[in-house]
Amino acid sequence: RGTRPRPPGPWPPRVGEYDVVVPKLPTGFHLNIHDEEGQVKVASFRPMQDGRPCPSLVAGVGDFDTLSRVNGRSVATLRFNEVCELLGALDKGSFVYLRFLRAGIRQELRPGMVVNHPTRDDLDSPGEPSSKYRGVFKRGDQWEVAVSLYPDKRTVAQIASRPDIPHPMPLYMVLGLTPDERQAALAYDHYTSSVVYQLQQRHFHHLGRRMLPWEIRMYQPSSLVKNFVSNGGFYDEDPSLPAGAAAAQQAGSRPGAAPKSAKSGRGRPRDHVAALWKKGAGDSDYDESDGGGGSDSADSGFESQDSDESDDERLEEAEVEDVLKPGAAAAAAAAA
Repeated sequence: RGTRPRPPGPWPPRVGEYDVVVPKLPTGFHLNIHDEEGQVKVASFRPMQDGRPCPSLVAGVGDFDTLSRVNGRSVATLRFNEVCELLGALDKGSFVYLRFLRAGIRQELRPGMVVNHPTRDDLDSPGEPSSKYRGVFKRGDQWEVAVSLYPDKRTVAQIASRPDIPHPMPLYMVLGLTPDERQAALAYDHYTSSVVYQLQQRHFHHLGRRMLPWEIRMYQPSSLVKNFVSNGGFYDEDPSLPAGAAAAQQAGSRPGAAPKSAKSGRGRPRDHVAALWKKGAGDSDYDESDGGGGSDSADSGFESQDSDESDDERLEEAEVEDVLKPGAAAAAAAAA
């Protein structure tokens, strides 16, 4: 017999997330997991010894879903081996709260993210993902609006052997602070249409300069999942759909993708959102808390597998061919 843990805290599921309570059997969770660009993804399921489906599959976990919390603890910023150690340290025979993000929706936080703030260079960790809204994170007593961006992995592979080009890192780009959680979610939805403009205007302290055009294309998202539908309703508040289904549906049909005109980089903050950019918000006190950390080593009960899945955000090789020629990056940086 196992023991059911207490509910894992006040953190509501974010858009596209769902919770399951499953036992850790003597043979583990019967899940095969792999590391995909910092995301811990479900690769497949192992049947029970008598041939029945495992508890995780029965509970509704799907192929390629992303593990985001374990007993309430966010694992988004943990390395893959740290997540395996955390799972391995759980008592066999106990029940565990696992939170997953549906396949088709990207996990926002990743290990090793570079935090970019418009007025502060001393922040080194993302905010706490304690809001149900995408792009909204807790920072002290305020809600932080941030867009998470990831480099195109094909370009990363191309420049891996180039010591003259900085290794691209996932970005956590802060847009502002507000005490109102819902207003923060609305602001995030608006700013998803002006990401390119933000990348063009920002100074990135880890680079010591602004981004070059090829770097901006490398981070430019193909789509960003929004929080609200066009009539103002929250996606996961649609009573006709099960929890998380609306966000997953959005990811599949891409109604939340940034309009094509946004790629021109001409987006500007609207008046009702511009308050987030006021200097007073940028000067607010921050609580330097880090949700990451290590864990005890043990057998996780999971099996890890390498991933060869392709990424949605791609750069055609021809677009970066000239930039990646020897000396081209240094010359472009000097010109900038």
